[in-house]
Formats: sequence, structure tokens, C-alpha cells
Amino acid sequence: MVDAKRLAKNTLLMYIRMILIMSVSIYTSRVVLEKLGVDDYGLYNAVASIVAMVTFLNITLSTSTSRFLTFDLGKGNLENLKYTFSTSFFSHLILAAIIVLLLETIGLWYILYKFVIPQGREFAVYMVFQISVLTTALAVIQVPYTAAIMAHENMNVYAYVGVFDVFVRLGIVFLLGIFSIDNLIFYALLVAAVQMLVMLTYIIISHRKYEETHIVKHFNKNTFKGMMGFIGWTLLANLTNTVKVQGSTVLLNLFFAPAIIATKALANQITQAVMLFVNNFRVALNPQIIKSYSAGEYNEFKEWSLRSTVISCDLLLLLSLPCVVTLKTIFKIWLVEVPPLAVEFTQIAIIGQIIESISSSTYIPFVASGKLKSNALWGIVTGGGYFVALYLIFEYDGGALWVQWLYLLLSILGVFILRPYLLHKEVGFNYKEIFICIWDCFKPIFVACSLSYILMLLFGEELWEQVTLFITDFILTGFVIWAFLEKPMRVYVHNYVKLLMNKIR
Repeated sequence: MVDAKRLAKNTLLMYIRMILIMSVSIYTSRVVLEKLGVDDYGLYNAVASIVAMVTFLNITLSTSTSRFLTFDLGKGNLENLKYTFSTSFFSHLILAAIIVLLLETIGLWYILYKFVIPQGREFAVYMVFQISVLTTALAVIQVPYTAAIMAHENMNVYAYVGVFDVFVRLGIVFLLGIFSIDNLIFYALLVAAVQMLVMLTYIIISHRKYEETHIVKHFNKNTFKGMMGFIGWTLLANLTNTVKVQGSTVLLNLFFAPAIIATKALANQITQAVMLFVNNFRVALNPQIIKSYSAGEYNEFKEWSLRSTVISCDLLLLLSLPCVVTLKTIFKIWLVEVPPLAVEFTQIAIIGQIIESISSSTYIPFVASGKLKSNALWGIVTGGGYFVALYLIFEYDGGALWVQWLYLLLSILGVFILRPYLLHKEVGFNYKEIFICIWDCFKPIFVACSLSYILMLLFGEELWEQVTLFITDFILTGFVIWAFLEKPMRVYVHNYVKLLMNKIR
């Protein structure tokens, strides 16, 4: 059964973590952009995107490890929990070696022979690539320990380490320019050092708190077989997102200037910052949904899977629309130099994320049940289609904004066609309850977006007008969301907010 008090406590901890991280990260990215310059900032993100093309393997094992640990906790199988963690740890060591091998062969070939590098920056890009490979390997090894913390729902540990991480990353920015070393290379080195420090912190804390993180010299073949089956299909599913997000950055590097890549990086940063609010709610709730499924509480599992989808979408809508209508002013205040198309890129990206949140929120039933095959196969089709279509558009002189427009179109098709079909076929959800959930998500989206557009036309560009617009749009969107909530959902939201307020007091 879902524990509302624990959910409220964990959500509050995640929100505190998120607010601190988001505030510091926004300032940090501004300073990094200023210190490195638009071109070097774009180069750093372009190199990082190539490395990230293989980190979907890391995301796959992270999802799988968290699911299996949470599943064992839900069943109360503590002995198997030890074998699951140890098997996962050894799997991550193997994965780290595979990632390094892939990056040092295919990735290095692309950097040396295909990557578009401004004259005189060849050595810097090569060094950043090598350092990024090390950083990625460290992040892979860290995953089982992070997954253990999340499975136990100890969000306080996750919150403290996350805040520590972001403040250290802020501190290293001010070291740029002090020493006689290329800033781009030095920044990559400092990021790698921070990643190593964070990894060691997670390992030490996990060893002290959780008995299962003490590695046993036993490789459970049955556990490994089950994990590999789950991992295989999750791998294909995550490949879709990697191709859409990182593959599009690689294509931008082939057809456009580094400044456009910097624009996309900033758009991604804004959307990720807003998505943190939704993701933190889901991180706090998902373990309980998985435990409900493993304990055989299927009605509650379905109810919370759909209910949390509506809440996630409404939450993202409430937080993102005020940003969309005042984005031009936000960029003027935030950045010293605003890259080209930054406002348009980010506005379309945010709207796309609002739609995509419906699909991403309903992915947890597949994770809980382990029925991932069809979802993964369709993901390959849509992800591959996106990459090919985008390449053809750019080849025939399409604009850079097609990166976001095409993503938005795929998100809409996924919500209305693909996700309902898969939820019904694989997990046994009723079509009626699925489309009621989707309709509950889209009603406030239509009305709030229309009203926000009218408000944007009514207000001028003076700072006080933009601040008033932001506040007015936030309040109006909140009223629209509340008006469309069903009575049971209103009662739940009211009680949930009340629990949050009690935790704050």
C-alpha cells in the first residue's frame, strides 16, 4: 500500500534538493558559458553528447538495478537482495569496460575524422573526450549504490549528496582562468574529479547503511539471467531517448555552427530544470508503485500509475507555462550573451516535455511488471525514424528548430496511439481508463496554454510587467488545473499538500 506520509516526506526532501541544485546549476551554467565562451561551451556539450551516446547502457542498468532491488524489498526477500546487488555490481564493472572500449574505438574514430572542430582546438577536444570517457566510467560504477539508496527510499541521503555535488561543481567554476591551462581541458578535469568524489561518497554511505552492499563472492546465475532479460529490453527502450536527444546534437554539429549546439544545450538545461519537479515526485513514488505490484496489490498499482500521471502532467504545466511566456526576459537576465534561436528552441522544447511527461509517467507499469519487449521494439522504430527524418530535413536545408518540432510531433503520436495500445496489451490496463487519464491531462493543457498566450499579448516587455505576467500566469494556470481535477483527485492533492506543510513545520 502506498504510504502517503512517506511519499510526502520523500517528495519534500527531493524538492529541497531540486531547488538548491536548480538554483546553483542555473548560475553555474551562466558562469561556465561566460568563462568558456559560446564556441567552447558548444564544443564541450558536443563532445559530451558523443560520450552520452553509449551512456544509455548506464541508464539501462540503473533502471534495472533499482527495479530488482525494489522488487526484492517489496517481497521481503532479503537474502536474494544481497545476491541481486552483488550481481549488479559486477555487471556494472563489465559495463564500464565495454563503454570504455566502445568510446575508445568508435567514439575516438568519430572525434578524429568526422567531428567538426574549429581550427586550433583539436588537442583540446581530444583531451576533453578522453577525460569524459573516464567520467562516464566512474558514473557507471556508482549506479548500484545510488539504486540501493533509492530502493530503500532514503531520499535524505540522496538529497544531501546531490546538494554537495552541485556546490562543489559551482566551486570549481571559479578556478577557471586562474591557472595557465586551457580552460576547456581544465573544466573537464575538474568535472571528472567531482564525479570521483561523489562516487566515493555514495559507496561509503551505502556500505555503512545497507548490509546488501557488502559484496559477496557469489555470482547468482538465475538473478543475472533475469536481470539480463530485463536489461536487454530496457536497453532498446533507452536507445530511443538517446538517439532523439544526443543523436540530434551530433546532427546539429554536422550541419550547423557550435553556437546552435550551445542553444540546444541551454534549452535542454531549462527543460531539465523544470522536469526536476516532476521527476522528484516520481522518484519518491515509483518505488512504492513497484512494491505494490510485487506484493500483488494490482488495483492499487493501476490506480497510482494513472493518478500519478495526471499529477505529474499538471505539476509540469504549472511550473513551465510561466517560464514559456516570460522566457525572453529570463534569458536576458540570466545570460551575458544569448545564443541564436535560444528562446524559440526552449519554448518548443518545454511544450514537448509537457506532452512527453504523459508517456514517461506511464512507463513505470512496464518497469514494475517487467513486460518491456513491445515497448522497446516500438521505441527502436520511433527513435530510428526520428534520427533518419531529422538527417533528411537537415540535408535538404531544413532549419535547426526542426529538432524540437519533430520531437513534439513524436510525443503527441506516442501519447494518443502508442502508449495506450501498449498499456492495454502488455499490462492489462483498460482503454477507457487510459483515455480518461489522457483527457484529464490535456484539458488543462488546452485551456491554460490558450489563456497564457492571451496574457503574453497583453503584457509589455518591461521588467515589472514580465514579473507580473509570470505571477499572473502561475496563479491562473493553478486555477485552471484545480478546476479540471476530479473530486477524488482534489481530495488527494489537498491531503498531500497538507502533509507537505506539516513536514515543513
